[in-house]
Amino acid sequence: MVEILPPDSEVVPSIVNFEHPLFRKMEGGHFRMSETGREPVFAFMHGEQQATLPLPGIRREFAIAAESADGRMLDLVQESLTFVRLLRLGDSLPPEVTTGEASWEVQPHHREIAFQRITLQLVGWVSGNETVETDPNAIKKLVSDPETKRKVNEAFGQAAVSLGLGRERREEVTGFIHELAEEFAFIEALREKFKSVQLMQQKIQALRRMFGQERSVLEIADPVARLIEVATKTFQDIFNDIDANTSEIIGVLRNLQPQIAYIRGVRDNLHRRLVVWDEMFTLWLPVRMERSEANANLLRKTYRFLAPRFMQVDEWVLLTQIGPGANKAGGNKRFKTEMSWF
Repeated sequence: MVEILPPDSEVVPSIVNFEHPLFRKMEGGHFRMSETGREPVFAFMHGEQQATLPLPGIRREFAIAAESADGRMLDLVQESLTFVRLLRLGDSLPPEVTTGEASWEVQPHHREIAFQRITLQLVGWVSGNETVETDPNAIKKLVSDPETKRKVNEAFGQAAVSLGLGRERREEVTGFIHELAEEFAFIEALREKFKSVQLMQQKIQALRRMFGQERSVLEIADPVARLIEVATKTFQDIFNDIDANTSEIIGVLRNLQPQIAYIRGVRDNLHRRLVVWDEMFTLWLPVRMERSEANANLLRKTYRFLAPRFMQVDEWVLLTQIGPGANKAGGNKRFKTEMSWF
């Protein structure tokens, strides 16, 4: 991730702008990811065809120094393309890159869950049983318990003392928790979105069983089921890590700004990884559990989505790079490649 400079250093630009005339001369010029999604490019019209130039090539061919204004802007554009699909000259850079804030919104219930979760952590800290509850239904049930409500004021007061503020300044603790909850609300929104991955996994497993007697479909259903399991575990591990790393609530409040920076980093990582699933979610949501050609084709499409993202590097065969004679003695040649989340 591109480092965001502190206020007393170089000011981060907010608009895409370049000094080099190349970027203005090219008709229809814009920045996007390549067709493979693996590298940022500058695209423009060359006659009736669209041409693309990879950003490293632009730096090299036009001698754009890394420390120059244009070099810095290319860094920012590259980082921005993990949050937006396209950037033109004059476009605003996404706030993730300029201010650290999110460019997308959460719903009120995400903020409510986040605030209640942190409140429960404080109550648990006071009682010596500090745990992290992430299930929204369990959180709502716990915060509505009369005994929990009774302990909330005590917890806020003790937190103020522990933070060196004094019990009479517990309202400041409330402010800290609201600030922290605002950041956690995005994690809760992403946790909710992750449920669509889990729903996909359930449906894929169900279809795999239904197609159990159709070898041609099972040959694709089996790897899809394995890949979605890897995907689910990968996302779950990220959520488990942030929950574990923020489980000691007083420690989090004592180091609020570094913790907010950490949460935002996890937020951006999860958002980048989950946003590319939107089409898959749309396709799988209405699926009926039945043996049909449409469902068999959806399994094949899902394999093409999952394989380059979650298959082990040494298992991913780049078919387009297999040359003549690849099937001779020795079988298909395998090529290692870098996996892409995006």
